[in-house]
Amino acid sequence: DLGLIDDTSLHDDVVGIGRELARLSLVFAQHVREWEQRGIFERDGSKSSAHRLAREMKSSLGDRRIDVRRARRIDDLPLTVQAVLDGRLSLDHFDLLASVNTDERRELFTRDEATLVEQCLTIPYFDAYKLIRYWAERADQQLAAGEQGVVDPLEVELGIDSDHERSGR
Repeated sequence: DLGLIDDTSLHDDVVGIGRELARLSLVFAQHVREWEQRGIFERDGSKSSAHRLAREMKSSLGDRRIDVRRARRIDDLPLTVQAVLDGRLSLDHFDLLASVNTDERRELFTRDEATLVEQCLTIPYFDAYKLIRYWAERADQQLAAGEQGVVDPLEVELGIDSDHERSGR
């Protein structure tokens, strides 16, 4: 009976279970990735792994598409995955970081992932969202200019555009 649990213990349980759900979601994504790579989902004639999951799990297609999308991205975010598995970041952080790790930005993301993860550990999710979106904008600017310079983490954290600052504009 949950009514017998004191408030502090209930709070700790809620947060702990939430972290375990995030971990379990990534472990599930790792399994879905392997299941999809082996083509197991096709063995019953299914054309889509998300459709097969939804059918077999008796769940929504939209949610299974999210699972498959995570599974397809999981290999490209090793430090982010580890931070979620360690309970240091949320599943929302994984999805956020995965969303900016596009094919075009992959090299820059791989270079900067450790810094981005570390920054996300120190700030609320809302601020992490802004930070990651800012990083993506800066990465796109670098790519457009043909640059491969490092995005200064302090610039990212403070929202400073060093090119703008140096030029006095």
